[in-house]
Amino acid sequence: SLFREFLDDNIFIIVKEHPKQFMKSTVRNQMHRSIFFYNSISQLKNVKFVDYSISSKDILSHSGIEGVGTIKGNIILEAAINDIPAFYFGNTIWKNLDYTYDCRDQKILQKINKLLKSNNEQLDKLSFEKNFNNTLKGSFISSSSIHDVYEESEQTVFNNFLENLINL
Repeated sequence: SLFREFLDDNIFIIVKEHPKQFMKSTVRNQMHRSIFFYNSISQLKNVKFVDYSISSKDILSHSGIEGVGTIKGNIILEAAINDIPAFYFGNTIWKNLDYTYDCRDQKILQKINKLLKSNNEQLDKLSFEKNFNNTLKGSFISSSSIHDVYEESEQTVFNNFLENLINL
C-alpha cells in the first residue's frame, strides 16, 4: 500500500507472495496473512497478484519490470544482478549494493518514481563487485558468521564460486 501511495498511478504493481507463506509446516505460517490482507491489497489501483509458483527469474527477465520491493529478501541481490532497483522495508545484508533503497526512509518513498529502472543507468559492474564483496563480509556467507567449524580456505572457495556465478 505504501508503494501504491507513492508510485505514479499508471505504474502497475505485481505482488508475488513467498511460496513458503502457504506451507503449514513452516514458521512463516505462524505469521500468515488473513483474507482481509489479500483483499485490501488486491483492491488497490493497478495492483495484481501473480501465482507464487512463477519463478523470480522469469519475472525479473521481463522488460517491463522497473523495480522490485521486499521486506529484506534475496530478491534484492537477484534484482541488482539484473540491473533492477530494489526497494526494501527491513534490515537486509544486501543494503550496500548499488540501486538498493531503504523505504523506511520517507525521502526514498517520496522520490521512488525517479529511482525506477527507466531512470537509472546500467549497473556499474566494478562498483557492484566491490559492494558485493563488502556485503559478504560479516554476512551469513562469511566465515565469521557461520556457526559450524569451517576452514577459511573452504569459505574463500565458496565465496569465489558465488562471485563467479554472479559475474556470468
